[in-house]
Amino acid sequence: MAGFNGLVRADDGLALAVELATLTGARLDLTLTNQPPLVEERPSLIVLGSHKAAPRDRIGIGGIGEQLLYGGSSSVAIAPSGFSSRPSPLITRVGLYRSDGNRNDFAQEVAGRLAEATGGGLQTFHPPGDEPDAIQDPADIEVDLLVVDSATYAPLRHVMLDERAEWVIGLVRCPVLVTPREPWPP
Repeated sequence: MAGFNGLVRADDGLALAVELATLTGARLDLTLTNQPPLVEERPSLIVLGSHKAAPRDRIGIGGIGEQLLYGGSSSVAIAPSGFSSRPSPLITRVGLYRSDGNRNDFAQEVAGRLAEATGGGLQTFHPPGDEPDAIQDPADIEVDLLVVDSATYAPLRHVMLDERAEWVIGLVRCPVLVTPREPWPP
């Protein structure tokens, strides 16, 4: 589901939603809104554009994004500002950010399916620490989509960012897709 409110960054979210639906073969539902979507069935993914104050190629989380990223029950994707003006295809390289050593199998599964759909490999990133592939500067991450897992303390089947994931999302120059800690049953 893509929320479209016709404001400044709405076209970026719409472009990301179309790209993800094309990659996965998923149905795309568009809702005209400037409130969190109220739907009868839980969408598997909600796609948003960045807040209007976000610098170009960066993600800015607005009020609706905060509501969805801190307790929402669906995966959430956010496009950086200016995403819709990038050349197609928009997503060819996928990364996975493992927050605080979290081993979220659902995030791994989602990232793996998307990487397979693009025909590219999957690159995994870790927060600063002991891991050899730890991120020092998120702005240096060179992927077209970064899948981020929810915090280990997130309620089951809900999205919640921890401090390190917030740091990464604020500095990367690509869209992010945040998964719940576990998927809802089909």
